[in-house]
Amino acid sequence: MPKPLHITVAGSGKGGPSMAAHLMSMGFAVTLYETPEFAFKIKPFIRRGGIECSGEVRGFFKPVLTTDAREAAAEADIVMTACMAMGHDRLVRELLPHMKDGALMAFNTGYFAGTRFRPKFARRRQHVLLAETDVLPYLCLRTGPHSVRIDGIKKEMGAAAIPASDTPEAVRLLNRTRILKFVPAPHVLAVSLANMNLFHAPIVLFNLAASENTKGDYIFYRDGVSPGIGAIIHAMDAERIEIGRRLGVRLTDCVRATKKYYAGYGARGNRIDQVLRSNRAYAKDVFPMPSVKDFMVFHQDLAYGLPPLVELGGLLKAPTPTFRMILDLSRLVTGVDYAKEGLNLRQLNIAGMSKARLMRYLQRGD
Repeated sequence: MPKPLHITVAGSGKGGPSMAAHLMSMGFAVTLYETPEFAFKIKPFIRRGGIECSGEVRGFFKPVLTTDAREAAAEADIVMTACMAMGHDRLVRELLPHMKDGALMAFNTGYFAGTRFRPKFARRRQHVLLAETDVLPYLCLRTGPHSVRIDGIKKEMGAAAIPASDTPEAVRLLNRTRILKFVPAPHVLAVSLANMNLFHAPIVLFNLAASENTKGDYIFYRDGVSPGIGAIIHAMDAERIEIGRRLGVRLTDCVRATKKYYAGYGARGNRIDQVLRSNRAYAKDVFPMPSVKDFMVFHQDLAYGLPPLVELGGLLKAPTPTFRMILDLSRLVTGVDYAKEGLNLRQLNIAGMSKARLMRYLQRGD
C-alpha cells in the first residue's frame, strides 16, 4: 500500500482554501501556505483555527496554516498551486528550494507555467516534477474572512508535465488526490491552450455597462452571456483550436469541454451561451465585479492567457484576429497594452523556435 500523501496547497484566496477543505474532507493531511507578502489572506483562517466550507463540501476543516515556506514544502509529496498567475513566480521562488526529490508542483490553472518555469526546475539537483492542469478544479467563492463556498467541482481535466516523459508520474500523483479525473495531455502547451478562462474577457468587455451601472450586481454567466457574445467566444475558440492543430494536438471545443468539466450540473446546448447559462454550477454569483479595475481575474487572463496565445499563433503562422481584437479593446478600457506588457514567448523560453525544436523541447525539456 502506498504511503499516505502529504499535500500542500499554495494560495489562500478562494481556490486554495476550497482545495484544502475538499482534500481534508477525503482524509488527506493538508498544509495551506501563503507567502509572507500576502499573509493578510491567510490570517483570518489562522485566527479562526481553520476553514469553514459550504456548498459541494461542507464542514469546518483544520489544515496546517503557515507562511513558512520550508514548513510548507519540505515534506510535501505534492504542492498544488491555487493562486492567480501573477503569484506563480513568487511561489516557485519560495517553495521550490525546499521541495524533496520526486515531489510534484502542479499549477492549477497553468497559464503556460510549464515552459515558463522549466529552466528553474531543470537547475535543481533534486528532480521535482513540474506539471500544469487545464484550469482550477473548483467553481468557488470566498464568502467571508474565514469561509469559502464551492459551487462546482469539475469532473475531468487534462494535465501534463515538462518534459512530457514525466507526465505519467505526474498524472499518477494527481489522481491519487481523488479531486477529479486527471487525463494525460500530449504536452504542457496543449494544457495551457485548453484553458477555458481565455473566454472571460469578451464577457467582461461586452457587459461593461451592466458592470459599471450596477456595481457588479449581476450573475456573471447567467446574465452576462448572450448569443452575440457566444459568437465571439466561438470565433476565439476556432483560433485556439487551429493553434493546437498546428502543434499536432486535437483540442476539445469550448462546448464539449464545458460539458465535460461540469458533467452532472445540467449543462446542455450546442452553443457556448446555451451551455454556460444552463450550467447549474453557474447559477450563483461566482465573480463579484464591482469594477473592471478591481476584477483581477480579467487582468490575469489579459496578462497571462491571451498574449502568449497570440504570439504562439504568430510563431506557428495561425491567424488570431479575434484574440487581437479583444486585446485592443482591453487596452482602450484598462489603459494597459497587454499585447506588449503581458507574458511573451521569450519569457516562456520558446521565442524563435522552429516547430520541430519546440516539439523536442516539450518532450525532452532541454
